[in-house]
Amino acid sequence: MAWLSESGTSLATCTQFDIDQWVDEGPWLRHIARTFPLWAVEHRHATGFEIPLSARQDETSGIEQTSRWQLVRQLLHDETLDLTDRVAGLLVLLFAQRLSTITALTATHVTHEDAAVSLSLGSHPLQMPPPLDILILRLVNERKGFAVIGQIDDHPWLFPGAFAGRPMTNKQLMRRLHRLGIRVKPARNTALLDLVGELPAVVLSRLLGITVQTAAHWTRRSRLPESPTQPTSPAADPICLAPAPGAAVPRPVQSMAYESIN
Repeated sequence: MAWLSESGTSLATCTQFDIDQWVDEGPWLRHIARTFPLWAVEHRHATGFEIPLSARQDETSGIEQTSRWQLVRQLLHDETLDLTDRVAGLLVLLFAQRLSTITALTATHVTHEDAAVSLSLGSHPLQMPPPLDILILRLVNERKGFAVIGQIDDHPWLFPGAFAGRPMTNKQLMRRLHRLGIRVKPARNTALLDLVGELPAVVLSRLLGITVQTAAHWTRRSRLPESPTQPTSPAADPICLAPAPGAAVPRPVQSMAYESIN
């Protein structure tokens, strides 16, 4: 609490970026304080954020690239799946997003200008590649919660939850993704290894909402021979990780070459 006050914020107004910075700047023992913010979020004293488990506790393995891309293809094209799960899963598999970041997204994080759809995950909007851009626009227009009592349609959340006017909780979203075969932490690990191989840490920080220290850590990890999974080789159908037009991010931004997902 003292660190938040010194940083000009509070428990009610701090963001995941503030929490990540607090953890990265301090001793590893700060990881054990994660029960307090979890309690604060659960009791609505704070917005959705979390303190990640320390490296010695957290799962550091990844998922096989073949399995990852099978999941990506399924989420992009299987119209029998819930649109909420499809978009959330793709944000994990492609952009290594935390569940706390996903559940906190609102319609104002999405912009649609000049036929380009951008999503603000960090300080700079990130242009979404097709066909994910269309799915996100559909989500903005079709989003609805799962509340049985007190359901309202006038809410800002991209991922509304079981309580009227409230977003989905991290646990709810994790259970939904697990049913699709998406193990969130390993999927994020693999996505981060791909991302850090393509872009500088400072650019990833601005586009994805992670700290520079976190991006630098994964950059170093990607160079280790025991890295859980290695990035796939370039293919003919790349997806480009690029800032939205006009965003003040150093250019040119390198493209991320993925396996064909169409």
